Amino acid sequence: HRDVKSNNILLDTSFEAHVADFGLAKFLQDSGASECMSAIAGSYGYIAPEYAYTLKVDEKSDVYSFGVVLLELITGRKPVGEFGDGVDIVQWVRKMTDGNKEGALKVLDPRLPSVPLHEVMHMF
Repeated sequence: HRDVKSNNILLDTSFEAHVADFGLAKFLQDSGASECMSAIAGSYGYIAPEYAYTLKVDEKSDVYSFGVVLLELITGRKPVGEFGDGVDIVQWVRKMTDGNKEGALKVLDPRLPSVPLHEVMHMF
């Protein structure tokens, strides 16, 4: 897909998720770009860090981007712009959780209904 982000995930009437906006992936495929390509693709805040070093994109980049979407869901925050200069949601979560599962409670959106602690910690 190469541009997985919350704006590109749509819910139908049964709340089943569908990934939309294949425009970038289709354009790159039609132009003959390889599966592991070097054209800049994706949206700021969702791009895997290794992409900045290699400029190579593959399905692993989409997995990273989906992880950012999951962080948006559980924290209630946008991927960039809320954490200070140059800090994104992934860096913020790492800092706030201090690398331990118990720290996960610090990043949870307070608007979420009460969730069992063991389930939250399992996600981290």
